[in-house]
Amino acid sequence: MSEALLTTRAGVDAPAPGGRLFWRRLRAQRAVTAATAVFALLVLVALAAPLLTALEGQDPNAFHPTLVDSASGGVPIGSFGGISGEHWLGVEPQTGRDLFARIVYGARVSLGVAFVATLLQVALGVGLGLFAALGGRWADQIVSRVTDVAAALPMLVITLGLLAVAPASVPRPVLITLIIAGLGWFGTSKIVRAGALALKTLDHVSAARLSGWGTWAIARRELLPALAAPVITYAVLL
Repeated sequence: MSEALLTTRAGVDAPAPGGRLFWRRLRAQRAVTAATAVFALLVLVALAAPLLTALEGQDPNAFHPTLVDSASGGVPIGSFGGISGEHWLGVEPQTGRDLFARIVYGARVSLGVAFVATLLQVALGVGLGLFAALGGRWADQIVSRVTDVAAALPMLVITLGLLAVAPASVPRPVLITLIIAGLGWFGTSKIVRAGALALKTLDHVSAARLSGWGTWAIARRELLPALAAPVITYAVLL
């Protein structure tokens, strides 16, 4: 009976698998819940942009020269930048375009760029981090030096420069996404490299290697599940 009780007790108290334990701890954080609610609200506003602008009755690209004072350099006429029942957040200086309509439509571009750029950053960082940790001494040296160079580059300056010289036919959101992804992967790469170097010395990884598993099979089955928590956390910050 005592053995059965101990078995039951052990089954109850046994830790959950890494993925479920991570999500359980994540949901228990109030800050995470609040941040998720804010993010969900932003996504909802971006998706509902046509409905919201129709409710306000404004077009994000419509100019309203009568709502700005040209003699004063295009300052919006009225209190608080021209806020009124027709223009909920006022109008843009010099052009008179409705700010609320431009913000809700701009949220679509911003969130789209952020989401795709983060996916590309994480994919590049994970791949290069694993390559550095598992590819041997020369691979580690090459990736580490490239990572140092990428970390030292001024992303904002490079982005502004490329936006200025790129042809007008290149979509700006696509260009910004590629620049951010191409220069911002180094953080993920460092996290993955450091974690993989520590994990590959553990007994279960050594046992998998002795069993005949290939390098990338070990990375996929043994290393990536253990690296999921820090990578997801960093991706959320990105």
